[in-house]
Amino acid sequence: MDNDEAHPIGNGVVAPNGSFTVKATMPAGTAPGIHTVNAATRGGKPEASFQITVTGQGGSGGGPSGGPSISVMNTQTHTAYQPPINLLYPSTFRLRGKGFAPGVTVTILLDSATGPQLGTAIPNKVGGFAGNFNLPMTQTGPHKLVAVQVVQGRTNQTSEDVNLASQPK
Repeated sequence: MDNDEAHPIGNGVVAPNGSFTVKATMPAGTAPGIHTVNAATRGGKPEASFQITVTGQGGSGGGPSGGPSISVMNTQTHTAYQPPINLLYPSTFRLRGKGFAPGVTVTILLDSATGPQLGTAIPNKVGGFAGNFNLPMTQTGPHKLVAVQVVQGRTNQTSEDVNLASQPK
């Protein structure tokens, strides 16, 4: 895939008429986006190619279901906070995302895909991003950080539960 001849994603037998059928498995961690699949005889150069779109909805991608995921990061240890995640507002927090389509804007919102926008990020070539986002003044208690990306009419969305508390006075 993507001109990587060393890592085949499937094998098949060519019929006398030149046709073949292959069940291909996308490698774990394949970034969402457009990829080129090449067909070649053993050890040969690609003889046919076609493009596929990996949506991140299944397989072994960024999140538990293979789709995109986000994590609130501890800026001192550079690791993801484990639930329950408690944040103070107003404040800035660091968010990491993975499993998104490269180069397509991800919008970060509060509580829902139509909630207040906290900012945007552009995933790198492997579908990851990291950025600082500001929490606005809002109600204390349980909330969601929601990441939404629209790729060719399909929506990639994921969320992270957080608990918000006001800054001590």
